[in-house]
Amino acid sequence: MTRLVEVPASFDDRSFDQFAASYAQAGGADGERLLFDAHAAEWASPYGLVGLLAAGEAAQRRGGERPLLTAPANPDVVSYWSRAGFFREAGDLFEVHGKVPKMKPVTESDVLLPVTAVRAAS
Repeated sequence: MTRLVEVPASFDDRSFDQFAASYAQAGGADGERLLFDAHAAEWASPYGLVGLLAAGEAAQRRGGERPLLTAPANPDVVSYWSRAGFFREAGDLFEVHGKVPKMKPVTESDVLLPVTAVRAAS
């Protein structure tokens, strides 16, 4: 059985509690797969993107199949998430469904804060 976790249309620190409640409610038993539904997302802050990645990692640690993630339907939102590096990191945590553009790695940007994996602290 697949349980639904709704990603808020505007995902930031103010809507994180709504997302966390949806994640907790979906909880499910071991072996149940989670579907993170972001198809209606219109915007996400870096806080929201990192929160979504953290939830995906937590769901994956429970065991079983990788959680599912539906990409936003809005092409501008998908483009922003791609440029920020979200889908590069999400590919390791989720089975991503929807159109995700293949993008070259972005070099330095004055306006874009990229998602950066923290693998160790030195």
